[in-house]
Amino acid sequence: MNSANLTEKVGKRGGFSSFDFFSVLGAILLVVAISVPIVQKKITGNEIKKARVIAEGMADEVLRKHAPLQAPWQKQKGANRSIASLAGGASSMAMPLAEDGSIGRDPWGQPYKFAWIRNAYGIPTHMLVWSAGPNGQFETPRSAISGVERGLVEVGFARDDLGYVRALR
Repeated sequence: MNSANLTEKVGKRGGFSSFDFFSVLGAILLVVAISVPIVQKKITGNEIKKARVIAEGMADEVLRKHAPLQAPWQKQKGANRSIASLAGGASSMAMPLAEDGSIGRDPWGQPYKFAWIRNAYGIPTHMLVWSAGPNGQFETPRSAISGVERGLVEVGFARDDLGYVRALR
């Protein structure tokens, strides 16, 4: 076929047909449908990494403000003070240990929870800061914390919850 015949056929045809239009549109939609979940997964992964880093920072912040008090046998005569060398550069004006609570917000807008993990003598040994994750529901029960008696605390976070455990020594 020579170029004159081809030009003549295109001219008679008058441009794109409905089939051509919908074929191109379908191909574009297919590419978008494949790429959106990939991009969304990458964004969610970044939010999870960000939430873990923030949880670690929140643990440091709570420890700066609420330094654990000494155990009764470590107290000096007539003193009810916080420990002399505080972790993370905490000030000597730190407040007594707070009750479990919440602090800040995770990337999904929910507050982080924090809890003190105590040994058999009631002395705080670790601090736990965790996020509800993308679904906004705290699904990790307190019973998911193990290893306190060995000093190696592990937390089995449920579903999409995530967090950070920090030793207080």
